[in-house]
Amino acid sequence: MKANIKKKPVMAVIRGVRPSEALFYDKFKNIKIKFIYFSQEKCAYPVKTKNLDFVNLTLKPKYFIEPFSLLNGGRYTNRSLVEINGLEEEIKGVDVVNICDTFYPWAKQAVDNAKKYNKKIVTIIWETIHNHPTCRIPPFSSCVKSVIEKTDLFILRSNAALRFMETFDIPRKKIKVIYKGVDTNRFRPSKTKLKSRSAVRILYVGQLTKSKGIDDLLQAFVLLTKKIPKVELALAGKGILTGRIDKLSKKYPIKNLGFVDYESLPNIYRQADIYCSPSKDLKYFKIKVWEELFSYTLMEAQASGLPIVASRCGGIPEEIGKANFLVDQGDVEGLYRALVRLVENKDLCKRTGLLNRERALKYFSLGKQAKKTEEAILSVLN
Repeated sequence: MKANIKKKPVMAVIRGVRPSEALFYDKFKNIKIKFIYFSQEKCAYPVKTKNLDFVNLTLKPKYFIEPFSLLNGGRYTNRSLVEINGLEEEIKGVDVVNICDTFYPWAKQAVDNAKKYNKKIVTIIWETIHNHPTCRIPPFSSCVKSVIEKTDLFILRSNAALRFMETFDIPRKKIKVIYKGVDTNRFRPSKTKLKSRSAVRILYVGQLTKSKGIDDLLQAFVLLTKKIPKVELALAGKGILTGRIDKLSKKYPIKNLGFVDYESLPNIYRQADIYCSPSKDLKYFKIKVWEELFSYTLMEAQASGLPIVASRCGGIPEEIGKANFLVDQGDVEGLYRALVRLVENKDLCKRTGLLNRERALKYFSLGKQAKKTEEAILSVLN
């Protein structure tokens, strides 16, 4: 007589195209993952995994017209009023539905469909702004209300995210704080820096926008070149400030690396000496609508053994700890002084980088954090 083999529960993870997300859930061992990724047009997923079943679904406007895409050249943004084609059919056969944050129309669509078929719901929370404007502005407010009411477990990716959750009357037993993780084997320190490069390289990875503090970084770097000749700035990403960066690169040692695919990203970190992330609050009509949450790039930089200069914005202080350099938002002079201190002190750079590598192994290891997340999700299925 054959022994009964317990079938693994199936979880639908619903996300946009972000390689680090798929690689995280690929570490799950006791839950089978159907990774539903959505995009404006059909596309192949940019990284390979061992255990995930990928499903690519396209987006459609929730209403007759999608206003945010009209302001973005026809492309959907993370605030677009869109839903996911064919989502209901894909979640019928799963046991649990995993979504990210609360105010996306597709998130409401997912939880409504999940409850229709009596599925458990796990919501991952990155948001940190207490009383975020989306909680009060239709139609986002209805999305928030639906997600909050129907979620069985909230997993917060930082303690700072508790500020957002305090907006709602949610039993504490339904909330767990678990950091995300990155592949510390993939993102690791360089054993030897490039011998052909004598200049100290400062790196930024991410969107090239004002809210990421790129203007401040460029100003601070120009000041830095006047004091220290052997220094260079590398920026990997894309955004509205690309033209300004290209213009300055003709006069200063600035390298615009453009968009870097995920497979090539670890080597970009290993070629750098210092990482800089001077993010600033994004406000509309004096109302804060965004702050830096818990950045993948800061986890990757720590895993890569880089010392960090960053701003006091959102979850950054919690993420990078006390060993690194924090400056006030928009403080170009403070940014400049912190960079000077690191560039001129190689021993300090090395010590801070080693501490960051240890911190990444302790708090942001992909396998460890995936295991903690999986165990939390299994607890709502038992």
